[in-house]
Amino acid sequence: MQEGAKLAADILDRLACDSAKCDRIVAIIAVHDEPEAVIAMQDINAVLVMEADRLDRYGPESIRRYQAMFGDAYAA
Repeated sequence: MQEGAKLAADILDRLACDSAKCDRIVAIIAVHDEPEAVIAMQDINAVLVMEADRLDRYGPESIRRYQAMFGDAYAA
């Protein structure tokens, strides 16, 4: 998450993103897999990113990707 936040910050900076929007996006990315942190943000966008990330785990391509990362036990 932290590496993704750094990458996003670099990309958004190159795109000349509004600094307040950039900060918000980067903050969401930085915690998107930590439910307590997401809830503490009280930001519906953070919740949507977290849930979208969770849903991504269930498609056929994602299952193959997660199995490659975590082994066959992931799908069990």
